[in-house]
Amino acid sequence: MGTKRKATPATDFTKTKKKLGKGKQLSSNATDTSFKAKTIAMPQQSILLDRTQSVTTRRRQTLSDLVQNTRHHAPGVRKDAVLGMLELITTYEGLLQAETTTLLNSVLPLLSDIDVHVRAAVARYLRTLLDQMSMEMFAPYAAPMLLLTTSAMSHIAMAVRLDALGVLALLLDKVGPLATDGWESGLDTSVAADRHGQRILMAFFAMLGVAAEAQRAKAGITTKKSTASIELPPADRLKVLRALRHFLRVATDDTPMPRMPMWCFHATFPSPGRLEHFLQLFAKAPPAGPLSWVEQSMPSVTTESLCEALLAGARTERVNSSRALESAYERLAHILHASLLATLLDSLPNVVSPDGSLSSVHADLVTAILDVYLVLWRRIVAAYLSASATQRPLSPEAACAQQEQLLGYLAPHFPAATGSSDSALVRLNGVYCEMVALATVLSQKRSPTSRNKAQMHLEPALAYLVSLLSTDDRLSDELYETLLPTFWLFVTTPTEGSADLLSALLSHFQRLHMSPLKAQAFHVLARLSLLHTYGPDPASLVAIHHAQVRGAWQAWLLALPRMLWEASTQAVSTRATPEAAEGALELITHMIEFLRLVTLQADGVVFDHAVLRKLEPQMQPLFSVRHPKRGMVPGPLHKLPTHVQHMARALAGKNEALPSSNASSP
Repeated sequence: MGTKRKATPATDFTKTKKKLGKGKQLSSNATDTSFKAKTIAMPQQSILLDRTQSVTTRRRQTLSDLVQNTRHHAPGVRKDAVLGMLELITTYEGLLQAETTTLLNSVLPLLSDIDVHVRAAVARYLRTLLDQMSMEMFAPYAAPMLLLTTSAMSHIAMAVRLDALGVLALLLDKVGPLATDGWESGLDTSVAADRHGQRILMAFFAMLGVAAEAQRAKAGITTKKSTASIELPPADRLKVLRALRHFLRVATDDTPMPRMPMWCFHATFPSPGRLEHFLQLFAKAPPAGPLSWVEQSMPSVTTESLCEALLAGARTERVNSSRALESAYERLAHILHASLLATLLDSLPNVVSPDGSLSSVHADLVTAILDVYLVLWRRIVAAYLSASATQRPLSPEAACAQQEQLLGYLAPHFPAATGSSDSALVRLNGVYCEMVALATVLSQKRSPTSRNKAQMHLEPALAYLVSLLSTDDRLSDELYETLLPTFWLFVTTPTEGSADLLSALLSHFQRLHMSPLKAQAFHVLARLSLLHTYGPDPASLVAIHHAQVRGAWQAWLLALPRMLWEASTQAVSTRATPEAAEGALELITHMIEFLRLVTLQADGVVFDHAVLRKLEPQMQPLFSVRHPKRGMVPGPLHKLPTHVQHMARALAGKNEALPSSNASSP
């Protein structure tokens, strides 16, 4: 039999055995009094702020709110923050001066934003901001903004690069010299990229897919073609080429100006001293004193020789110091040539479709490419012409080879037949004619064989320009202003057809209305008529002194008193703007100066004595007019400033047909 277990007696509480290392356990009915706390970063609560006296947007956002939202993760909030800051600077006057650093530094990092709408808002904001900032105010922020713009131009996303070009255009207009500083260093990658122009040019190389010579040599590539495989749509490539054209124009100081550019005069003068003398014509108004102006005469040979001797050393140093800069243009043209030519050949067949319609994108693309070539060729040709007057002239063979190749591809397409509405094609034809003029000028320094090749393109270009001058409906003021250097180069180059072009220019002048364009045309024709007195290359005077244009010159001179009357009327008119009145007054002084020079010379080379005698009675109404009832009435000159009246009376001088100072006074 087994033994019986004793029953365990019932207990009121159970005793828990403690374990080693464990603390005392809490009872089951104990209350937990522990708590946890978390801090919330809340600099300010917008609901508690008093915004009645602060600068706010329509959404009641302050500048600090907007700056904080520029770093928001949502693209829409960042865009609204930029537009809100735009609203603040356009609404509250004086905010920009007080918060310049905040308004600029908070937005500049968004130049490389991945959202297209944010970048568009930033470009719009910066355009308004830079317009309101003076140069002194913007100067401390120019360098950081250029660095961030260059960074955006080197972004991995091509869309960011393209949008950065718009901001670059703003900077080129605002701080052009700083933005293009040191661009020549971009042609040599062995130089550290520490200048803004160098960085920007290298960014353009990357966007176009071209590599500098140092990059090719470093990679062991001997080909002269593009080494990159970047393919851009025509519209995007057009943006890049337009930005590159703008950059090069600012870098070469070739921006469009209201006056005729002076670079084309280099082809006419064999001596730099004579060129410097010629450039002073119409540069400044004559002295205000009447006696000193009357006694002033044409500069003598002694004065010119003295100036030449004084400037010889400085000019030699300038030529030697600028030799590297001038060669940089040719190096840059050599680097860009393969890429530009490939794009040009792709776009040329699409400029005019088989049905006769014009493709605006391809036409603009071809125009931008040719404009880039023109900016560089102008400097290259001017460099060779300047060097030809020195002891060590440069050889133009490399530049001429590039010109011949490009004109060979363009000749089957240009000059294209155009109508009155084809302004894009007319513009392209004008660019082509200027390229032919540059090639013709440069070919005069080469062998007869090379000269004959350039003559192949010359005849169609001259015929087109003559026909363009005979039809006013296709020749706009802007195109005429653009073609002024081309007219000068063709007229002063000894080629067949130059006399016909000069006759067309003189006839077209008679049909022009009083405008700034007519003033520019006067300056060009006046310089041509006085060219022989400045000792130019004798070959440049062949068309000017041709018997065919003698009658056109006389008619042009006899038309100047009428133009002088119109300018005098505009200068004193109350309806004219201050800029127009000032321009008319400057034109009057230049015309009187020109007529004085013609009267002093009286050499009969361009204007004979008979024409000068016919000019005297036509000048009479400018001083006084005999009215049937009122008697002698003062002419428009009596309302002009005193020094201009003195100049006009000095021009009348010894001519008995012109009234005295008492008769011309009011």
